[in-house]
Amino acid sequence: MHKSVIGFIGVGVILLLMSMMMTAVKGSTTAPRTDSFSVTTGGGETTAIIGTQELPWKGLTSSVETISSSQPTLDFPLCSFVSGNEVTVSGLDASQTRVLTVTYLYDSNQGFMGASQMATIVPLLLWVGIICLVIGLGMAIFKKG
Repeated sequence: MHKSVIGFIGVGVILLLMSMMMTAVKGSTTAPRTDSFSVTTGGGETTAIIGTQELPWKGLTSSVETISSSQPTLDFPLCSFVSGNEVTVSGLDASQTRVLTVTYLYDSNQGFMGASQMATIVPLLLWVGIICLVIGLGMAIFKKG
């Protein structure tokens, strides 16, 4: 019986370490980049679309880490949408010119064909391994009992 408890504790530890592994996968496939843009909004406009040098990682708004403005008392810039390399920034003051500085994550493995895709498959393979381990432990426990 004590072997099964040790096995389940091991599986629990692996599950806890899964979030650390996912962070490591993201860190190994992405790199931060900072671009600056001069943006002018017209009367009544509070959004702007800027074109980044690289494609934000997986087209996610969460890949845009920070947006700052040279008009910090007027603007409260937020990334509201990402499409390709275009980032829609909202929260800007109307009829103003400012410099927006955008820091975002992009796929750092672009030059290595398939590297990012392989890195994203690794967690799935580990989950399959963990599920097989749990099933195997369960079968071993019930076979003895």
